[in-house]
Amino acid sequence: MIADMSPLTPKTPDPNQKSLSQAPFFGSKPPVQAKLTVNEPGDSFEQEADSMADKVMRKAAPVPEQPIPDEMNPEQEMSPEGPEQAMAPEPEVEQLADPSLQRKCDHCEQEDKVQRKASGDGGQISPQLAAKLDSSRGTGSALPAGTRSFMENAFGADFSRVNIHTGSNAAAMSQEIQAKAFTHGSDIYFNEGHYNPSSDSGKHLLAHELTHVIQQGKSSVRRSPQKRTTNEMIPGFAQQHRPNVSNTTAPTIQRAKIDHGTLTWADFTGKVPKSPSYDAMTYSAIADFDMSLYPFKTLTETETGTTIQSGKKTIDCEKGMSKDKKAADHPERYKAFSVNIEPDVTKLDVKSFMWQEKSWVKKWFHDPTARAAHADTFVPGCEKAFKKAQKSAEAKCKSAVKACEKAFKKGNIADYSLGSGTATNSGECKTVLGPACVSDRMSSVTYSYKNQNEVSADASALGDCATTFRQQMIDTVLEDSSTSLLNHEQRHFDITDEIAKKITTDLQAMATAFPVKEVEACGAGNAMKKANKELKSQRSKLSKKMAAIKKTLNTYQNTYDAETNHSVNVKAQDWWNDNIDQGLPKKSGKKDKFKI
Repeated sequence: MIADMSPLTPKTPDPNQKSLSQAPFFGSKPPVQAKLTVNEPGDSFEQEADSMADKVMRKAAPVPEQPIPDEMNPEQEMSPEGPEQAMAPEPEVEQLADPSLQRKCDHCEQEDKVQRKASGDGGQISPQLAAKLDSSRGTGSALPAGTRSFMENAFGADFSRVNIHTGSNAAAMSQEIQAKAFTHGSDIYFNEGHYNPSSDSGKHLLAHELTHVIQQGKSSVRRSPQKRTTNEMIPGFAQQHRPNVSNTTAPTIQRAKIDHGTLTWADFTGKVPKSPSYDAMTYSAIADFDMSLYPFKTLTETETGTTIQSGKKTIDCEKGMSKDKKAADHPERYKAFSVNIEPDVTKLDVKSFMWQEKSWVKKWFHDPTARAAHADTFVPGCEKAFKKAQKSAEAKCKSAVKACEKAFKKGNIADYSLGSGTATNSGECKTVLGPACVSDRMSSVTYSYKNQNEVSADASALGDCATTFRQQMIDTVLEDSSTSLLNHEQRHFDITDEIAKKITTDLQAMATAFPVKEVEACGAGNAMKKANKELKSQRSKLSKKMAAIKKTLNTYQNTYDAETNHSVNVKAQDWWNDNIDQGLPKKSGKKDKFKI
């Protein structure tokens, strides 16, 4: 007798789940709580920190001395789901992908949080970590003078009390909550290799954490000088985030997202719904990409002479100069200027990520105690099968007992044998022959429970169900099912990452192929205006390409789940494993559905 594992119930996205583009940009004060907890990636504070860090990086390079008319400032591109609109002078932000929901998730409980940059589980931190934070508070190193000056100008805040923690202790605490960096009041802790304010990525991470410092009310508002510098580009940000100190009863540690990589069940830290109809949910997405940074360099005008070439026509920039009585006051109007707009295509690099707190898995997949309890639920089925077989055997052996008794009644026999049983008188037909008959029949009865990979737990007797069968379920069947489902969830993340790679490859190829690498015009201002007009066109084309590729993500994810039946269809799962490893397949296992 074989009992097969029933397929996993299909999963559906949560229609009420907000996408990244719907999340609030600015957050209010963190809620008042008495516990020290870790925040969720993607909450309003994290979105704000990422946005502020993006703004810092957009303005990290000095702006050109020649002013650009407002209408030529980079426009804001709406996400692919909405119409494109010019909204100068706000930055152009392309929402590459709404989070790809392979399964739905309940929102985790909101409380005062430890804020960090990276990955890990939410909830209350351990007493040991809280003690380490308390003992290290106020130590560490000050921000380097140049970095501090830049960041203070950027935020309009005083960061003189900010303490930077690196080294083994900071790394150990960061690793405990699986973070690249985290903020606790005015103390910022960095994991090994992540504190590098001289690099773009390091500066972005530092700006992210400094936003958390302001959110937690640990920087004082710095009075802006009357003469603004080019780095003061977020006016009023610090003032907007002054906390109500009387309402702030617990510090926070803040953090963000997990980059693509190999998953373990420890990465699935979200709260399991009360009545889940499936076993796990992976929440992955393609990271936002700020196209306003393209071409990723500061534009400058270079004087090239007094003529420019427009097709086959040569234009004299000094034409009309003799009639301009004030020509000496603005000689640059009558000179030729060029602006190189060739991009650094390596910075067209789109990434994928996973939100751990929105990804969850049933506890038995990773917790030994929960797995043992789950194995217990299979024991009754095993026992029921043997009891049913026992009842059937007893019914069939009754006829053998009657035949034995009838034979002795007729007389002239010394004994009566059937299988392993022998009766020497009529009374033994029921006491000896009957039990032997049942035993013989039951000796051939077995119970086997197989998962989708044909890994089984077996029982050959009723007593095995609660002992050897149960242990096999724990050690082999459920372990194998856990491994299979984790691989299935990994492939969801891999698909998202392959889409991100596809976007990166195609954008880099498109940008390289743009024919216009340099523009020229008479007058520095006109040259810059022409450069920005061309860049606006190129950004628009790149954004549309991103949107087109991004739209294939949900198709891939949904078809992958449908064809593999969430890992239960082994043949389909193997097909997808092979094709994802080779890059995304041009067509699914059934028919061509993907056009990218």
